[in-house]
Amino acid sequence: MKINLSNTDRIEDALLKANGAAREYTFTTAEELRALAAEAERKLGALLTRYDLHRGARYCATSGAPVAKSYRKDRIATRVTLERGTEDWFLVDVTRVQLYPDQGGGRLLTLTPEQDQNAVERLRKSYVVGEQA
Repeated sequence: MKINLSNTDRIEDALLKANGAAREYTFTTAEELRALAAEAERKLGALLTRYDLHRGARYCATSGAPVAKSYRKDRIATRVTLERGTEDWFLVDVTRVQLYPDQGGGRLLTLTPEQDQNAVERLRKSYVVGEQA
């Protein structure tokens, strides 16, 4: 699956298929995924020195937020994986997941080795080690 985030109908069909009847703790709209893509883009911009390096990054997000431990039921949530193309973000995976009360709302940005190297170089330019000033 590789669906451009501008394709609202295909995105929402994929979410509906994964979620089934669950709605409360799930991603249900293409707009939510576009917001995730914007969040991922901001994180990439903060890490990388060059815009052309954004391609290939992945952003995995799980819907829902942790609830009180007194909430005894497991919940159905959605885990989506977005991948950065040359100019746009794409939905590459949608999975229905089960959450326990203390789980939910996770986000994980995955970089390519080249992106990692660029991010580390950028970070190292922001500090010195030892007595140098």
